Amino acid sequence: ICFVLAAYFASRQFRYAAKALRTTASAAGTDPDGSDASYWAPFLPDMSAVRDGFVAGLGAASINSVRRANQTATRSNATTGIDTRPTSTRPSIVAATEQQSSTFSSTTASTNPNPNLPTIALTEPFLKGGFRNQVMRFHALLLQAQSKNISQILLPSLRWGDGVGGGIAIPHQTLFDVEYWNTYYPALPKLVSYDYAQHYQWDNSSRLLNVSMENPTKPGAPIQFLEEDEEKCTHPYRGGGGVKAGVLWNFYKRYTKAMIDEKKPRDRLEVLAYQALRPSPLLRNTTRELMSHLPDAIKTGDYITLHARVEPDMQKHGGACGELKTFNLTRILGFVEDEFRDDPPAGVFMPLNKHLLVEDAKPEAKNPVAIENLAVLNRIERRGMWGNQGRVFELGTAALDNDPRFDGIRNTAGSVINFYLALASKAFIGTPVSTYSVDVWTVRFFQSKLNNYRYLPWGLEKIGNDTKREPEPYACSVSF
Repeated sequence: ICFVLAAYFASRQFRYAAKALRTTASAAGTDPDGSDASYWAPFLPDMSAVRDGFVAGLGAASINSVRRANQTATRSNATTGIDTRPTSTRPSIVAATEQQSSTFSSTTASTNPNPNLPTIALTEPFLKGGFRNQVMRFHALLLQAQSKNISQILLPSLRWGDGVGGGIAIPHQTLFDVEYWNTYYPALPKLVSYDYAQHYQWDNSSRLLNVSMENPTKPGAPIQFLEEDEEKCTHPYRGGGGVKAGVLWNFYKRYTKAMIDEKKPRDRLEVLAYQALRPSPLLRNTTRELMSHLPDAIKTGDYITLHARVEPDMQKHGGACGELKTFNLTRILGFVEDEFRDDPPAGVFMPLNKHLLVEDAKPEAKNPVAIENLAVLNRIERRGMWGNQGRVFELGTAALDNDPRFDGIRNTAGSVINFYLALASKAFIGTPVSTYSVDVWTVRFFQSKLNNYRYLPWGLEKIGNDTKREPEPYACSVSF
Protein backbone atom coordinates (compact mmCIF):
# COMPACT_ATOMS: atom_id res chain seq x y z
CA ILE A 1 0.00 0.00 0.00
CA CYS A 2 2.83 2.41 0.88
CA PHE A 3 4.55 1.75 -2.42
CA VAL A 4 1.36 2.33 -4.39
CA LEU A 5 0.69 5.58 -2.53
CA ALA A 6 4.28 6.72 -3.13
CA ALA A 7 4.00 6.08 -6.85
CA TYR A 8 0.60 7.79 -6.97
CA PHE A 9 1.75 11.02 -5.30
CA ALA A 10 4.99 11.12 -7.31
CA SER A 11 3.13 10.70 -10.60
CA ARG A 12 0.73 13.48 -9.54
CA GLN A 13 3.71 15.79 -9.03
CA PHE A 14 5.02 15.05 -12.51
CA ARG A 15 1.58 15.54 -14.08
CA TYR A 16 1.33 18.91 -12.31
CA ALA A 17 4.74 20.03 -13.63
CA ALA A 18 3.96 18.81 -17.15
CA LYS A 19 0.61 20.61 -17.10
CA ALA A 20 2.34 23.83 -16.03
CA LEU A 21 4.78 23.47 -18.93
CA ARG A 22 2.01 22.87 -21.44
CA THR A 23 0.12 25.89 -20.15
CA THR A 24 3.22 28.09 -20.38
CA ALA A 25 3.90 27.16 -24.00
CA SER A 26 0.31 26.90 -25.20
CA ALA A 27 -0.19 30.43 -26.53
CA ALA A 28 0.11 30.03 -30.30
CA GLY A 29 2.84 27.41 -29.87
CA THR A 30 5.31 29.86 -28.40
CA ASP A 31 7.43 30.35 -25.34
CA PRO A 32 6.38 33.20 -23.01
CA ASP A 33 9.21 35.27 -24.49
CA GLY A 34 7.82 34.78 -28.01
CA SER A 35 10.23 32.14 -29.30
CA ASP A 36 9.03 29.10 -31.20
CA ALA A 37 8.39 26.19 -28.83
CA SER A 38 8.97 23.60 -31.56
CA TYR A 39 12.39 25.12 -32.27
CA TRP A 40 13.37 24.76 -28.63
CA ALA A 41 12.11 21.18 -28.20
CA PRO A 42 15.59 19.58 -28.63
CA PHE A 43 17.10 21.94 -26.05
CA LEU A 44 14.56 21.42 -23.27
CA PRO A 45 14.73 18.57 -20.76
CA ASP A 46 12.43 15.57 -21.05
CA MET A 47 10.82 14.87 -17.68
CA SER A 48 9.59 11.43 -18.78
CA ALA A 49 13.20 10.29 -19.06
CA VAL A 50 13.62 10.51 -15.27
CA ARG A 51 10.10 9.64 -14.13
CA ASP A 52 10.93 6.04 -13.17
CA GLY A 53 14.05 7.12 -11.31
CA PHE A 54 12.10 9.82 -9.50
CA VAL A 55 9.42 7.38 -8.32
CA ALA A 56 11.95 4.77 -7.23
CA GLY A 57 14.58 7.09 -5.76
CA LEU A 58 12.89 10.26 -4.53
CA GLY A 59 9.28 9.16 -4.32
CA ALA A 60 6.45 10.62 -2.35
CA ALA A 61 8.34 10.18 0.91
CA SER A 62 10.60 13.17 0.20
CA ILE A 63 7.71 15.27 -1.09
CA ASN A 64 5.69 14.48 1.98
CA SER A 65 8.64 15.31 4.26
CA VAL A 66 8.57 18.81 2.74
CA ARG A 67 4.82 19.00 3.22
CA ARG A 68 5.09 17.86 6.84
CA ALA A 69 7.76 20.51 7.49
CA ASN A 70 5.53 23.08 5.81
CA GLN A 71 2.56 22.09 7.97
CA THR A 72 4.66 22.17 11.14
CA ALA A 73 5.96 25.66 10.33
CA THR A 74 2.46 26.85 9.53
CA ARG A 75 1.04 25.51 12.81
CA SER A 76 3.94 26.98 14.79
CA ASN A 77 3.60 30.46 13.35
CA ALA A 78 -0.18 30.37 13.53
CA THR A 79 0.01 29.42 17.18
CA THR A 80 2.35 32.19 18.29
CA GLY A 81 1.53 34.98 15.82
CA ILE A 82 4.30 37.01 17.46
CA ASP A 83 7.30 38.78 15.93
CA THR A 84 10.12 37.30 18.01
CA ARG A 85 12.90 39.31 16.39
CA PRO A 86 15.13 41.38 18.65
CA THR A 87 14.30 45.05 18.23
CA SER A 88 17.87 45.82 17.18
CA THR A 89 17.67 43.49 14.18
CA ARG A 90 14.26 44.51 12.85
CA PRO A 91 14.55 46.53 9.63
CA SER A 92 13.87 50.24 9.84
CA ILE A 93 11.30 51.82 7.51
CA VAL A 94 14.10 53.50 5.54
CA ALA A 95 16.09 50.29 5.23
CA ALA A 96 13.00 48.32 4.29
CA THR A 97 12.13 50.82 1.56
CA GLU A 98 15.65 50.64 0.12
CA GLN A 99 15.60 46.85 0.22
CA GLN A 100 12.23 46.67 -1.48
CA SER A 101 13.55 48.72 -4.39
CA SER A 102 16.67 46.56 -4.75
CA THR A 103 17.69 45.24 -8.14
CA PHE A 104 16.90 41.73 -6.96
CA SER A 105 13.39 42.37 -5.66
CA SER A 106 10.80 40.39 -7.61
CA THR A 107 7.06 40.85 -7.81
CA THR A 108 6.18 37.82 -9.90
CA ALA A 109 3.76 35.44 -8.22
CA SER A 110 5.90 32.42 -9.01
CA THR A 111 8.64 33.62 -6.62
CA ASN A 112 6.49 34.91 -3.77
CA PRO A 113 7.74 33.33 -0.53
CA ASN A 114 5.48 31.52 1.89
CA PRO A 115 5.89 33.51 5.13
CA ASN A 116 5.25 30.39 7.20
CA LEU A 117 8.12 28.39 5.70
CA PRO A 118 11.86 28.62 6.38
CA THR A 119 14.22 29.97 3.72
CA ILE A 120 17.91 29.27 3.16
CA ALA A 121 20.34 31.73 1.53
CA LEU A 122 23.77 31.29 -0.03
CA THR A 123 26.40 32.93 2.16
CA GLU A 124 29.06 33.17 -0.56
CA PRO A 125 29.06 36.43 -2.58
CA PHE A 126 28.77 34.20 -5.65
CA LEU A 127 29.53 30.65 -6.80
CA LYS A 128 33.13 30.08 -7.85
CA GLY A 129 34.95 28.15 -10.56
CA GLY A 130 34.05 27.25 -14.12
CA PHE A 131 30.39 26.91 -15.02
CA ARG A 132 29.94 23.24 -14.14
CA ASN A 133 32.02 23.61 -10.95
CA GLN A 134 29.56 26.33 -9.98
CA VAL A 135 26.67 23.97 -10.76
CA MET A 136 28.22 21.41 -8.39
CA ARG A 137 28.30 24.01 -5.64
CA PHE A 138 24.69 24.93 -6.43
CA HIS A 139 23.69 21.26 -6.14
CA ALA A 140 25.48 21.08 -2.80
CA LEU A 141 23.32 23.98 -1.61
CA LEU A 142 20.20 22.10 -2.73
CA LEU A 143 21.31 19.01 -0.82
CA GLN A 144 21.99 21.15 2.27
CA ALA A 145 18.47 22.57 2.07
CA GLN A 146 17.06 19.06 1.72
CA SER A 147 18.97 17.82 4.75
CA LYS A 148 17.50 20.65 6.85
CA ASN A 149 13.94 20.24 5.50
CA ILE A 150 14.06 23.76 4.07
CA SER A 151 11.88 24.16 1.00
CA GLN A 152 12.68 27.77 -0.06
CA ILE A 153 15.93 29.31 -1.35
CA LEU A 154 16.37 33.07 -1.38
CA LEU A 155 16.69 34.02 -5.05
CA PRO A 156 18.76 37.21 -4.60
CA SER A 157 21.39 35.17 -2.74
CA LEU A 158 21.98 33.02 -5.83
CA ARG A 159 24.74 34.70 -7.80
CA TRP A 160 27.10 33.08 -10.26
CA GLY A 161 30.68 34.08 -11.08
CA ASP A 162 32.01 34.84 -14.54
CA GLY A 163 34.73 32.28 -15.00
CA VAL A 164 37.58 31.35 -12.68
CA GLY A 165 39.60 34.55 -12.77
CA GLY A 166 37.36 37.60 -12.80
CA GLY A 167 34.13 39.28 -13.72
CA ILE A 168 31.16 40.39 -11.67
CA ALA A 169 28.48 38.50 -9.79
CA ILE A 170 25.65 37.37 -12.08
CA PRO A 171 22.06 37.19 -10.75
CA HIS A 172 20.64 33.68 -11.13
CA GLN A 173 17.67 34.88 -13.19
CA THR A 174 20.00 36.38 -15.83
CA LEU A 175 21.25 32.89 -16.68
CA PHE A 176 18.38 30.57 -15.78
CA ASP A 177 14.60 30.30 -16.06
CA VAL A 178 13.26 30.78 -12.53
CA GLU A 179 9.59 30.25 -13.36
CA TYR A 180 10.36 26.95 -15.07
CA TRP A 181 12.42 25.78 -12.07
CA ASN A 182 9.58 26.58 -9.70
CA THR A 183 7.19 24.28 -11.60
CA TYR A 184 9.16 21.46 -9.92
CA TYR A 185 8.22 22.62 -6.42
CA PRO A 186 7.84 20.88 -3.94
CA ALA A 187 10.06 18.16 -5.42
CA LEU A 188 12.77 20.86 -5.63
CA PRO A 189 13.14 23.87 -3.32
CA LYS A 190 11.29 26.94 -4.51
CA LEU A 191 13.34 30.00 -5.47
CA VAL A 192 11.75 32.95 -3.68
CA SER A 193 12.15 36.71 -3.81
CA TYR A 194 13.23 38.86 -0.89
CA ASP A 195 10.64 39.90 1.66
CA TYR A 196 11.98 42.35 4.24
CA ALA A 197 9.51 41.21 6.90
CA GLN A 198 10.54 37.59 6.49
CA HIS A 199 14.24 37.84 5.60
CA TYR A 200 15.26 40.62 7.93
CA GLN A 201 18.69 39.11 8.71
CA TRP A 202 19.70 39.37 5.04
CA ASP A 203 21.36 42.45 3.56
CA ASN A 204 19.48 42.96 0.29
CA SER A 205 21.23 46.18 -0.71
CA SER A 206 23.11 46.41 -3.98
CA ARG A 207 26.55 46.76 -2.41
CA LEU A 208 27.56 43.20 -3.32
CA LEU A 209 26.65 43.36 -6.99
CA ASN A 210 30.17 44.31 -8.09
CA VAL A 211 32.18 42.30 -5.58
CA SER A 212 35.36 40.95 -7.15
CA MET A 213 36.51 37.33 -7.32
CA GLU A 214 39.35 38.11 -4.93
CA ASN A 215 37.17 39.48 -2.16
CA PRO A 216 39.40 40.72 0.68
CA THR A 217 36.92 39.64 3.36
CA LYS A 218 38.31 36.93 5.63
CA PRO A 219 37.44 33.31 4.71
CA GLY A 220 34.11 32.15 6.07
CA ALA A 221 32.67 35.64 6.51
CA PRO A 222 28.89 35.67 5.83
CA ILE A 223 29.08 39.08 4.20
CA GLN A 224 25.44 39.22 3.08
CA PHE A 225 24.05 38.63 6.55
CA LEU A 226 23.24 41.30 9.12
CA GLU A 227 23.63 38.62 11.80
CA GLU A 228 27.11 37.05 11.88
CA ASP A 229 26.34 34.30 14.42
CA GLU A 230 25.29 31.30 12.33
CA GLU A 231 23.24 29.78 15.16
CA LYS A 232 21.08 32.92 15.29
CA CYS A 233 20.53 33.03 11.51
CA THR A 234 17.01 31.75 10.91
CA HIS A 235 15.50 34.49 8.69
CA PRO A 236 16.96 33.23 6.40
CA TYR A 237 19.12 30.27 7.40
CA ARG A 238 22.70 30.18 6.17
CA GLY A 239 23.73 27.85 3.35
CA GLY A 240 27.32 27.23 2.33
CA GLY A 241 30.23 28.45 4.36
CA GLY A 242 30.97 32.05 3.41
CA VAL A 243 33.86 33.59 1.49
CA LYS A 244 36.50 31.09 0.34
CA ALA A 245 35.48 28.58 3.01
CA GLY A 246 35.17 25.68 0.54
CA VAL A 247 32.15 24.24 2.35
CA LEU A 248 30.00 23.59 -0.72
CA TRP A 249 32.87 22.26 -2.83
CA ASN A 250 34.02 19.85 -0.13
CA PHE A 251 30.41 18.82 0.52
CA TYR A 252 30.03 17.89 -3.14
CA LYS A 253 33.39 16.08 -3.22
CA ARG A 254 32.30 13.89 -0.29
CA TYR A 255 28.99 13.24 -2.00
CA THR A 256 30.78 12.21 -5.21
CA LYS A 257 33.32 10.12 -3.32
CA ALA A 258 30.50 8.16 -1.68
CA MET A 259 29.03 7.43 -5.12
CA ILE A 260 32.41 6.14 -6.35
CA ASP A 261 33.76 4.29 -3.30
CA GLU A 262 30.54 3.14 -1.62
CA LYS A 263 28.45 2.78 -4.80
CA LYS A 264 25.77 5.05 -3.37
CA PRO A 265 23.16 6.16 -5.91
CA ARG A 266 22.98 9.71 -7.18
CA ASP A 267 20.48 11.68 -5.12
CA ARG A 268 17.22 12.02 -7.03
CA LEU A 269 17.15 15.69 -6.06
CA GLU A 270 20.19 16.22 -8.27
CA VAL A 271 18.58 14.27 -11.12
CA LEU A 272 15.59 16.61 -11.00
CA ALA A 273 17.90 19.63 -10.83
CA TYR A 274 19.51 18.48 -14.10
CA GLN A 275 16.06 18.69 -15.66
CA ALA A 276 14.86 21.91 -14.02
CA LEU A 277 17.88 24.16 -14.62
CA ARG A 278 17.31 25.52 -18.13
CA PRO A 279 18.61 28.75 -19.74
CA SER A 280 16.82 32.04 -19.21
CA PRO A 281 14.68 33.60 -21.99
CA LEU A 282 17.59 35.96 -22.68
CA LEU A 283 20.01 33.10 -23.34
CA ARG A 284 17.45 31.03 -25.25
CA ASN A 285 16.74 33.93 -27.61
CA THR A 286 20.46 34.64 -27.98
CA THR A 287 21.13 31.01 -28.89
CA ARG A 288 18.39 31.18 -31.49
CA GLU A 289 19.97 34.31 -32.98
CA LEU A 290 23.40 32.68 -33.12
CA MET A 291 22.09 29.46 -34.67
CA SER A 292 20.17 31.36 -37.35
CA HIS A 293 23.42 32.01 -39.25
CA LEU A 294 24.26 28.31 -39.57
CA PRO A 295 23.18 25.88 -42.33
CA ASP A 296 19.70 24.38 -42.02
CA ALA A 297 21.06 20.87 -41.43
CA ILE A 298 22.91 22.05 -38.32
CA LYS A 299 19.93 24.09 -37.07
CA THR A 300 17.79 20.94 -37.22
CA GLY A 301 20.28 18.98 -35.10
CA ASP A 302 22.68 17.29 -37.54
CA TYR A 303 25.82 18.08 -35.58
CA ILE A 304 28.06 16.47 -32.99
CA THR A 305 29.86 18.16 -30.11
CA LEU A 306 33.59 17.79 -29.47
CA HIS A 307 34.70 19.19 -26.13
CA ALA A 308 38.44 19.23 -26.80
CA ARG A 309 39.87 20.46 -23.51
CA VAL A 310 43.25 21.53 -24.90
CA GLU A 311 43.39 25.11 -23.64
CA PRO A 312 46.57 26.21 -21.84
CA ASP A 313 44.86 26.41 -18.44
CA MET A 314 44.19 22.66 -18.62
CA GLN A 315 47.86 22.09 -19.56
CA LYS A 316 48.80 23.74 -16.26
CA HIS A 317 46.01 22.05 -14.26
CA GLY A 318 47.28 19.69 -11.60
CA GLY A 319 45.38 16.95 -9.81
CA ALA A 320 44.68 13.32 -10.58
CA CYS A 321 44.05 11.55 -13.90
CA GLY A 322 47.16 12.80 -15.68
CA GLU A 323 47.36 9.53 -17.62
CA LEU A 324 43.96 10.29 -19.19
CA LYS A 325 44.94 13.70 -20.58
CA THR A 326 45.98 14.52 -24.12
CA PHE A 327 46.49 18.02 -25.52
CA ASN A 328 47.24 17.13 -29.13
CA LEU A 329 44.25 18.48 -31.07
CA THR A 330 45.39 16.86 -34.32
CA ARG A 331 45.29 13.44 -32.70
CA ILE A 332 41.87 14.03 -31.11
CA LEU A 333 40.41 15.18 -34.45
CA GLY A 334 41.83 12.07 -36.10
CA PHE A 335 40.01 9.86 -33.60
CA VAL A 336 36.73 11.68 -34.31
CA GLU A 337 37.10 11.53 -38.10
CA ASP A 338 37.78 7.78 -37.96
CA GLU A 339 34.73 7.12 -35.75
CA PHE A 340 32.25 9.08 -37.90
CA ARG A 341 33.82 8.53 -41.33
CA ASP A 342 30.93 6.39 -42.65
CA ASP A 343 28.23 8.89 -41.65
CA PRO A 344 29.77 12.33 -41.08
CA PRO A 345 27.52 15.01 -39.54
CA ALA A 346 26.82 18.35 -41.17
CA GLY A 347 28.49 20.18 -38.30
CA VAL A 348 31.00 19.79 -35.47
CA PHE A 349 30.36 22.09 -32.52
CA MET A 350 33.58 22.80 -30.60
CA PRO A 351 33.03 24.64 -27.30
CA LEU A 352 36.43 25.86 -26.18
CA ASN A 353 38.08 29.07 -25.08
CA LYS A 354 39.91 30.15 -28.22
CA HIS A 355 41.03 33.36 -26.55
CA LEU A 356 43.27 31.37 -24.20
CA LEU A 357 44.86 29.58 -27.16
CA VAL A 358 45.46 32.90 -28.94
CA GLU A 359 47.16 34.40 -25.87
CA ASP A 360 49.42 31.40 -25.25
CA ALA A 361 50.31 31.09 -28.94
CA LYS A 362 52.16 34.41 -28.74
CA PRO A 363 55.97 34.03 -28.88
CA GLU A 364 56.50 35.39 -25.39
CA ALA A 365 54.31 32.64 -23.89
CA LYS A 366 56.70 29.94 -25.17
CA ASN A 367 53.94 27.34 -25.52
CA PRO A 368 54.50 25.27 -28.69
CA VAL A 369 51.44 23.09 -27.93
CA ALA A 370 49.17 26.15 -27.98
CA ILE A 371 50.77 27.38 -31.23
CA GLU A 372 50.13 24.04 -32.96
CA ASN A 373 46.59 23.65 -31.61
CA LEU A 374 45.60 27.18 -32.66
CA ALA A 375 46.91 26.57 -36.19
CA VAL A 376 44.94 23.31 -36.41
CA LEU A 377 41.78 24.95 -35.08
CA ASN A 378 42.03 27.81 -37.59
CA ARG A 379 42.54 25.32 -40.40
CA ILE A 380 39.49 23.16 -39.64
CA GLU A 381 37.34 26.26 -39.15
CA ARG A 382 38.22 27.23 -42.73
CA ARG A 383 38.20 23.79 -44.35
CA GLY A 384 35.90 21.73 -42.16
CA MET A 385 36.27 17.99 -41.51
CA TRP A 386 35.75 14.91 -43.68
CA GLY A 387 36.75 16.79 -46.81
CA ASN A 388 34.67 19.85 -45.92
CA GLN A 389 31.52 17.76 -45.36
CA GLY A 390 31.36 18.79 -41.69
CA ARG A 391 31.46 22.48 -40.83
CA VAL A 392 33.31 23.31 -37.59
CA PHE A 393 31.71 26.08 -35.58
CA GLU A 394 31.98 27.78 -32.22
CA LEU A 395 29.35 29.71 -30.30
CA GLY A 396 29.21 30.63 -26.65
CA THR A 397 31.77 33.07 -25.30
CA ALA A 398 33.45 33.84 -28.64
CA ALA A 399 30.12 34.56 -30.30
CA LEU A 400 29.17 37.04 -27.56
CA ASP A 401 32.30 39.20 -27.90
CA ASN A 402 30.54 42.11 -29.59
CA ASP A 403 27.30 41.92 -27.63
CA PRO A 404 27.23 44.64 -24.93
CA ARG A 405 24.42 42.84 -23.08
CA PHE A 406 27.01 40.36 -21.85
CA ASP A 407 29.76 42.71 -20.71
CA GLY A 408 31.33 41.28 -17.57
CA ILE A 409 29.35 38.02 -17.72
CA ARG A 410 30.46 36.72 -21.13
CA ASN A 411 32.40 33.63 -20.00
CA THR A 412 29.66 32.05 -17.93
CA ALA A 413 26.81 33.08 -20.24
CA GLY A 414 28.71 31.54 -23.14
CA SER A 415 29.35 28.36 -21.16
CA VAL A 416 25.63 28.00 -20.42
CA ILE A 417 24.79 28.34 -24.11
CA ASN A 418 27.48 25.83 -25.04
CA PHE A 419 26.32 23.32 -22.45
CA TYR A 420 22.75 23.18 -23.71
CA LEU A 421 23.87 22.98 -27.34
CA ALA A 422 26.04 20.02 -26.33
CA LEU A 423 23.02 18.35 -24.74
CA ALA A 424 21.07 18.69 -27.99
CA SER A 425 23.73 17.26 -30.33
CA LYS A 426 23.59 13.87 -32.07
CA ALA A 427 26.70 12.71 -30.24
CA PHE A 428 29.02 14.11 -27.60
CA ILE A 429 32.77 13.54 -27.31
CA GLY A 430 34.49 14.79 -24.18
CA THR A 431 37.23 14.07 -21.66
CA PRO A 432 37.00 12.43 -18.22
CA VAL A 433 39.30 15.10 -16.75
CA SER A 434 36.69 17.85 -17.27
CA THR A 435 33.68 18.40 -14.99
CA TYR A 436 31.98 19.99 -18.00
CA SER A 437 32.30 16.81 -20.09
CA VAL A 438 31.24 14.53 -17.26
CA ASP A 439 28.17 16.62 -16.56
CA VAL A 440 27.16 16.60 -20.24
CA TRP A 441 27.42 12.78 -20.26
CA THR A 442 25.37 12.54 -17.09
CA VAL A 443 22.57 14.89 -18.12
CA ARG A 444 22.40 13.28 -21.58
CA PHE A 445 22.07 9.88 -19.88
CA PHE A 446 19.04 11.07 -17.92
CA GLN A 447 17.60 12.42 -21.17
CA SER A 448 18.10 8.98 -22.81
CA LYS A 449 20.78 10.35 -25.18
CA LEU A 450 23.34 7.57 -25.08
CA ASN A 451 25.60 8.34 -28.06
CA ASN A 452 28.51 9.58 -25.94
CA TYR A 453 32.27 9.08 -26.11
CA ARG A 454 35.38 10.01 -24.24
CA TYR A 455 38.67 10.71 -25.97
CA LEU A 456 41.81 9.30 -24.39
CA PRO A 457 45.48 9.37 -25.48
CA TRP A 458 44.93 6.08 -27.37
CA GLY A 459 41.52 6.69 -28.99
CA LEU A 460 37.76 7.08 -28.44
CA GLU A 461 35.74 4.95 -26.02
CA LYS A 462 31.94 4.68 -26.02
CA ILE A 463 30.37 5.41 -22.64
CA GLY A 464 26.90 5.47 -21.15
CA ASN A 465 25.53 2.88 -23.57
CA ASP A 466 23.80 0.94 -20.81
CA THR A 467 20.33 2.39 -20.23
CA LYS A 468 20.35 1.22 -16.60
CA ARG A 469 23.82 2.39 -15.58
CA GLU A 470 24.63 6.07 -15.56
CA PRO A 471 28.14 7.33 -16.44
CA GLU A 472 30.64 7.38 -13.59
CA PRO A 473 30.76 10.66 -11.65
CA TYR A 474 33.68 13.04 -11.96
CA ALA A 475 36.58 11.26 -10.26
CA CYS A 476 39.64 13.44 -10.88
CA SER A 477 39.43 15.58 -7.72
CA VAL A 478 37.77 13.39 -5.10
CA SER A 479 40.87 12.49 -3.09
CA PHE A 480 41.46 14.29 0.20
